[in-house]
Parts: sequence; structure tokens; C-alpha cells
Amino acid sequence: MNAIKLSLVCAGLVLGVSGVGAGDSPHNAEDWYAQAFEQTLKGHLAEAVTSYQQALELRPDYAEAHHALATLYYQMKDGVRAVHHLRQAEKLYQQRGDPLSRKNLTIVRNNLEQTYARFDLEPREFEELEQLRPPPARETWRVSGAGFLLGDRGHVLTLLHPLEEAEGIRLRFSDGSVHPARRVRSFRVYNIAVLQIDDPESPFPSGLPLGDASAMEEGDPAYGLDFGSAPAGQGRIPQALKTRIAALKAVTRDKNMFELEPGFQPEHDGGPLLDRRGKVIGIVLSVPRAMEAFQATGRAPGGRIVLKASYLRRVLSNVPGLAKEIDRGPTHNPKPTPASREEGESPPFPGSALVLIETTK
Repeated sequence: MNAIKLSLVCAGLVLGVSGVGAGDSPHNAEDWYAQAFEQTLKGHLAEAVTSYQQALELRPDYAEAHHALATLYYQMKDGVRAVHHLRQAEKLYQQRGDPLSRKNLTIVRNNLEQTYARFDLEPREFEELEQLRPPPARETWRVSGAGFLLGDRGHVLTLLHPLEEAEGIRLRFSDGSVHPARRVRSFRVYNIAVLQIDDPESPFPSGLPLGDASAMEEGDPAYGLDFGSAPAGQGRIPQALKTRIAALKAVTRDKNMFELEPGFQPEHDGGPLLDRRGKVIGIVLSVPRAMEAFQATGRAPGGRIVLKASYLRRVLSNVPGLAKEIDRGPTHNPKPTPASREEGESPPFPGSALVLIETTK
């Protein structure tokens, strides 16, 4: 009798929301919301939760997404999270004040009463938590991984999982300079994220161009970039690590990923893999995260795995301001190529495009 009527909630929420076409990737918060709604109707609640979270990452003030996510947590018997998102929705509906928001405000308040009662929760406990103001703490920054510049507008590609609980993000370049950054897009399936330098007027190097991963064959040489383990705060000279393509598919025989030879061991995941011309043919992933994401069983790959540039080009073409930049090389003469750790050829690239990702919580 106390269950939240999902159909009643959705009646006020889905107006003006169109579904995502079969095979299409969501491009914005509304697309993620529509996808989550369809997943809910099919009973895929865990997938719907992830889609609603993606919508809120893009639009934290999306009241309908908070409201719909709360109904899922209610069904999943997670009363605390349900109340949290219902209270967020209540505040946002109050701020908007349009007729539809007023209607949904009435619904969300009824939902809150039902949720408090069903899970034996006290409203004042949540009110007290929201009023708490922790004492200011000294920011502690730590290196969370590597990334690399793409294009000339300060976009950086890196891995997503080190950023998910970060309150602050900054980029440390090879010359020791530091730039604050923000996350502008996330792609959860393969655990990658796009950052952008907060101050576009500040000077920063040009990015690396994307190459053609489909031209690579097993046994072909490839090159990673790595800062090594120099102390934080000092200027670091990136080095090229030579490796070879061990397999054209990786983990679950995924055509979007390379596997590299076992000897390739950069200090940090998230850096680029380059071809002989210094073009990006992929981003170095975290093996444990990939195994977990794809629920792969058995022995982990012997070498590092790399998400191919063909996939990167496809998804990054939907990032505003980056679509026309991803194939553009440096607009200046690159600095001398860092020395390879092996004798022999080393690709021409501006090592200044490699960055360390630093986060604080």
C-alpha cells in the first residue's frame, strides 16, 4: 500500500522527452534520461540507475532525473538514497515554480512521506545532515593517472574512475605548470572521460592528432608516453616507451581494444599509444577495471590493453568544441622528441601534450 506509484511519477516527468533511437548513443542529459526511462520499463533497473546518474552528471539540477532515480532506489529498497534524491528534486521543483514543476512537487512530497514511513526514517536526521558544515580542510592533491591533450582548445582525454569522487581536478604539465580543469563528458562503458582546462586564455600546448588504428597489425611497433616516477611538483620530461601490438582484440575479444606485449609498463594508465608518425592510435586502459566492466572471466591479459582511436573518434565527435579538433595536429613545431628507453626509432611527437591528472577529495 505504501509503494510509490511509478506510473504516477512518470506521468509528470516524461512530457517532452523523446526516446533514443536503437543503436544511437545518448548525447545529452535528456537522452540519458529517456534511455533510463526505457530501461526502467524493461525492468533493467541497475542499467537505468547508471543512465540517470549520467544524466545528473551532465545536469546536476535536473529535478526529473533526481525524482526518477529516487523511485528506482525505492524499488531497490535503498531508502536513504531514495530520500536523498527526493529531497534534491523537491528543492529544484520549488526553485522552478512552473505549472509542471508544481504538480511534480506535490508528487515528490507524497513520495517523501511514503518513503520516510516505509523505511522508518526521520526527516530531521536528513535536515541535520544537510546543515552540517565540515571545518575547512587543507587540500591534498594526489596523482590519479595520466592523460593527453587533443586539439587546441584545452581538451584532455583520460580515464574516468579516478575522477568519480574527486572534488577538484587539475592538470600538471611537463614544465611543472598546473591548470585547473573540469570534466565535460564521461563514457562509462570503456571508463574514459574528457576534461577541459578551466581557463582557455592561459597558455597550454597543442594536442595530439588521432591516427588510424585499423592500419595496425599484430607485431607492429607502437609507443606509449610516460613521466616515470619523478617527484611531484618538478618538471618532468616525458619518455617514449616502445612496445608492439600483441593482439588486435582484447579481454572478451573486443574489436575496440588492442592488447600489447607484456613488457610495456608505464607508471600511470590513461596515456596515449602512438604509431610511428606520432599519431594517437589509442588510450592505455586499466586492465582490472576493464576485466570488471566486461565481467571477463579467466586469466587477465598478459599485457596492457588499449582502447582504439577508431572508437575514440566515434564518441569524441559528439563532444562540443572537440569534433573538429580531434584530427588536428600541433600548430607549431614540436619540441625535440623525448628519448626512447630502447635503442632505435622514436616517433615525432610533442611530449608537452602528456599531462598528469591530479585530484583532491
